[in-house]
Amino acid sequence: MTLEHSPNVGGETLADVQRDYAKTKDETRSEWASIVDMIREYRVDKPIKNTTYEHALQLTDQMLLNTKHHYRMVTGGYGDHFIETLCESFHAMLRRLRANNGKAQIIIANTKDRPRCLSVLAEEFSDVLEIAYVRANKGSLSHFIVCDDDMVRDENPHDPFTSEDKAERVHADVYFSSKARAGTFTTIFDSIWDVTRGLVSGR
Repeated sequence: MTLEHSPNVGGETLADVQRDYAKTKDETRSEWASIVDMIREYRVDKPIKNTTYEHALQLTDQMLLNTKHHYRMVTGGYGDHFIETLCESFHAMLRRLRANNGKAQIIIANTKDRPRCLSVLAEEFSDVLEIAYVRANKGSLSHFIVCDDDMVRDENPHDPFTSEDKAERVHADVYFSSKARAGTFTTIFDSIWDVTRGLVSGR
């Protein structure tokens, strides 16, 4: 059975959710932490359904807080806004990765401009964060995140997002204790990363 958690969302845009996230993140973080801690303690290999952009931010925040060694992400151009909204947790994760001799690798597909937030982080964490910019055929590159060896965010395919898109367009399955699924997505990521070697900035 799939685990679900329904937010209070009523037609907000991505920009609306980003603007309001800072106001509610502390309260929702503690709520989600208790759920995620239970999943990880009992090794529940079932997904939480990410059914809105609010979900995406809240659940990815939990992934960042629990990441100790390796972060892998495939995203589109809007991923920079996503990371910027989660900048506090992302920055803390990068510091943790540095302390553990870990690394973060991000593949950004089909963006016209170098993302501002990630570019700043890549300078500060050049020993930890690597970013590859690629061009991909429409619909050919799925967006996902793999953290360490047991967490995965597998996003449903979608057209490129804009800030005015509705928050409920964002759907994904998020696993907090699935070594098998994390292994599969790590293999997929590494095969894409190997092709992008000459396009990497950072370390």
